[in-house]
Amino acid sequence: MNKHLFVALYCSNYSGSSTHIIEKLISGEIELENYNFKNKNGYFYSQSTINYLLEEEFKHDINPLKEYHKNNFSTLSSGQKKKVLLQYYIDKCPDYILLDDVMGNIDQESQAELIQLLHQNISKIFFVQIFYKKIDLLPLANKLYSITDNLQLINEEISSFNSPSEDIFSFKTALPNFNQEEIGQGNLNDLVALKNVSVAYENKVILQNINWNIKTGEFWQLKGPNGSGKTTLVGLITGDNPKAYGNDIRVMGFQKGSGESVWQIKKYIGYFTPDMLTRFGRMDTMDKMIISGFYDSIGLYIKPTSHQIYIANQWITLLGLSHFRKRPFYCLSSAQQRLVMIARAMVKKPLLLILDEPCTGLNDSNTQLVNQLINHIAVYSKIAIIYISHQKEPNLKPNYFFELHPMPDGAIGKIVDFDSKHL
Repeated sequence: MNKHLFVALYCSNYSGSSTHIIEKLISGEIELENYNFKNKNGYFYSQSTINYLLEEEFKHDINPLKEYHKNNFSTLSSGQKKKVLLQYYIDKCPDYILLDDVMGNIDQESQAELIQLLHQNISKIFFVQIFYKKIDLLPLANKLYSITDNLQLINEEISSFNSPSEDIFSFKTALPNFNQEEIGQGNLNDLVALKNVSVAYENKVILQNINWNIKTGEFWQLKGPNGSGKTTLVGLITGDNPKAYGNDIRVMGFQKGSGESVWQIKKYIGYFTPDMLTRFGRMDTMDKMIISGFYDSIGLYIKPTSHQIYIANQWITLLGLSHFRKRPFYCLSSAQQRLVMIARAMVKKPLLLILDEPCTGLNDSNTQLVNQLINHIAVYSKIAIIYISHQKEPNLKPNYFFELHPMPDGAIGKIVDFDSKHL
């Protein structure tokens, strides 16, 4: 086999067939370009492996990759984690490496570093890229297949592999129970006000002199490369980062450090990140999962009111999931789970909705579906939205961008207007 061959598999359907196609490749049931993977020495590179390493480090202080970096694995950016794990696999001199969503959730600089690393080893290792968004197709690929619902491989021409069309999905009905004029703090001039905010850990400055005001109804995308401080900045707003104290920060009318509790602020904030999905392994049905948003609880432990049940059912109807109403949450597709989790964040009628990389790992169609829901929320409510992502998101329609730029003395922030043609 020609080791310079780099095969890409586009997983575009809703059923998550990548898991099954990987099993069939490793077992030798499916060959690629006359290459049989059975009895070969290889690795499966995926985000689940990274999550496992993070869990081992957290629970048992075990890190098999410590020779590749000085700091704890958990302190690395998403791009650095991926590069370290890939280098670890390459150094084992395998016959092949299956790369599952290797380009997902990392910035352009990290993508360039990974591409260079792959290019340096393409003559020694057979690489197979499994990807979900057309934009993530690696330039190294010289053979391309789409995976169908019945796990058939269809040969694609790389030169004609176009981006998905715009606005495939739309949500028709208004948001349930969303008359925000009746919310007491809805008349705040600024929901969030950060003035000359800086954050440092020991001798390392993360953020410097950040100024950012968020008003009711504004739709923001928070951008910046991996490691630029996006998570730190959001933690200052939600109250999860104690570095907020000692800085000039006002959230929902509360001055940080004035004696307010975290929960006084969080009751006005809806929040979702895909990392939350790992906490919900119970048999709760979809409607109970949405109702738990009234209590910010993992699971539902209180008998819901008839009004809460009604609101949850209204959201389920809006999402077009009525026929899955009593299905266990963990049995839903990845896209359906994220729609439900966004609804869960919305049922308490927050003033601010924070969405941290909500489309990570989704394919093109599912990404458009989730982003269309977020656009719908922006249009039919007066809540403010912060959508965190390192890149331009297809179909997303924010009004403003706040971009973090890493500097030697900590990242600085810049407000970019939607009409500036920045993206």
